[in-house]
Amino acid sequence: MERISKNWDVLSFLGALIGGIISGLFTYLGVIVSNRKSEKDRFLDTYDIKKTALEDAIFEIKLNFVNIQHLEPYNRIVALCEKLTLIKDIIGRLKEKVGGTSIRGLLTSIWIMF
Repeated sequence: MERISKNWDVLSFLGALIGGIISGLFTYLGVIVSNRKSEKDRFLDTYDIKKTALEDAIFEIKLNFVNIQHLEPYNRIVALCEKLTLIKDIIGRLKEKVGGTSIRGLLTSIWIMF
C-alpha cells in the first residue's frame, strides 16, 4: 500500500508540473495577443494625425522647393542654404506631431528630390 501512495505522489507532482507549464504557455500567448492588439489600436488611433502632418509637410516642401532640382549644383546648394531654417522648422513641427521614425522616411524623400 505504501508503494502505491508513493507513486501517486510522483504522479501528482508531474501532473501539477505539466499543468503549470501548459497554463503558463496559454498565459504567455494571451499576453502576446493582447500586446499586438494594443499596438495595432495605438497605431490606428494616431494614424490620421500622422498622415495629415506628413502630407502638410510634403506639400509645404514641394511649394517652397519648386524647380530647385533644375538649378546648377552651386545654385542648388545656395538655395538649400537659404531654405535651411524652413527645413528645420518643418522637421521640428513633425517631431512634435509624428515622431522620429516617420521623419526619417520623409528626409530620405526630400534628399531624393534634390
